[in-house]
Amino acid sequence: MALYMRGIKSIIGSLTLIADDNALLEIQFKSSMQNDHSKILDLAQKELELYFARKLKIFTVPQNPRGTSYQCKCWQTLQKIKYGQTISYKDQATQVANAKHTRSVAQANSKNPIPIIIPCHRVIASNGDIGGYAGGLKMKKILIGLEQDSN
Repeated sequence: MALYMRGIKSIIGSLTLIADDNALLEIQFKSSMQNDHSKILDLAQKELELYFARKLKIFTVPQNPRGTSYQCKCWQTLQKIKYGQTISYKDQATQVANAKHTRSVAQANSKNPIPIIIPCHRVIASNGDIGGYAGGLKMKKILIGLEQDSN
């Protein structure tokens, strides 16, 4: 199966989108000079641009995140968090398995291959602190703010 890659610019910096013929596979927080043609990449780019412009709340681009069964279960719970809302790692852990599994849930979230679209930025610490984010805390604050300001 062919892989396609495209670099795009966004309000949070450069992103690289990676897809196959059927689905978006990854969003990386780095720049790429590659600009492959792909219907999946076209749709992902369009939807991300609309999201950053506060005109899209639900993504429709097909996705195929690759991970362990536990990671995939964690990522599925992320997609249930509504736009502009946050939950705690403890809440997510309760949905996945057990409230005591907050560290394993946070670790799975950090491996999310399709951030933003699979919204791991919507998970925060129980005490209200922002928690961690693979793209950095500044980026997480921007994404949470973007959603809460347009809600």
